Amino acid sequence: MIINSTIFSGDLNIPNRTNANIQALIDLTISEREPELLKELFGYGMYKDFIAGLTTLTQRWVDLRDGKEYTVNGKLYEFVGVKKMIANYVWYYFMQAATTNTTGAGQVLPTTENGQVVGSLSKMVDSWNRMSNYVESMVHFLNNNEATYPEWQVVNTYYWDEWYNRLRFASKINAFGI
Repeated sequence: MIINSTIFSGDLNIPNRTNANIQALIDLTISEREPELLKELFGYGMYKDFIAGLTTLTQRWVDLRDGKEYTVNGKLYEFVGVKKMIANYVWYYFMQAATTNTTGAGQVLPTTENGQVVGSLSKMVDSWNRMSNYVESMVHFLNNNEATYPEWQVVNTYYWDEWYNRLRFASKINAFGI
């Protein structure tokens, strides 16, 4: 896997992540969601090339994972890499699953002794929208580095073109679902 539980701090904090049960849930979420996201973004073929390239530390794949500065028409850009994108995606789905507990009687909210449980929706929306921004940044990076990433299928970033259809899942969201 590209990320692990240590990435979940600050805005992406997962409390008690060193607890064995929580750690197991984080690891499960990463193992399910990380490949899901990368396959959706890259397509299966490029995903396989990316994972294989990371095992041999091929520089172009390391740059895609960790980020890189690049220049287009004399303007400098920063691509932060897919790690932050994956972290926000995984955190969103982890929090979605952790918001309620599934019991034999249905979904229940957890209780706490010294506080009141409040919804995590606004933080989840923020996390998803950061992931969406990172996807847009990645598309710009890959579209402008076609020679380095010939596996990448160039995406037009206008919402009515391929971006909307192929990468629609990464569109920004809001708390109202509209």
